[in-house]
Amino acid sequence: MNSDNEMEMKGRMLIQAWNSASVELLIEFSSALKHSSLKSRGRITTFDDNRMVLSVGAVEEIEADLEGASFVEVGSKEKIESLGLDPSKYAQSVEISLGNMDRLILKESLGI
Repeated sequence: MNSDNEMEMKGRMLIQAWNSASVELLIEFSSALKHSSLKSRGRITTFDDNRMVLSVGAVEEIEADLEGASFVEVGSKEKIESLGLDPSKYAQSVEISLGNMDRLILKESLGI
């Protein structure tokens, strides 16, 4: 399995775990073409092969089209431990390039 496929598999597994457990996440979304960005807390409400929906605040949602997305970085518990760090102090994270110069970063909030 090549590293891009492995990264995507690990990223999708982590997102699915967060979705199943309704984990609160720190969400960073930016769009270079639309000159916009958002930093907030929220949860994953829908996740499947082609899309993810995040609830942000009381009424906002972000829908991310995952078709053709590239999983740029996955900071899993295993990766954090392999760096000699304590996973209870460092958040797991997933960084996704959505195409059209859009970027989505999800991180566990760790109760902060």
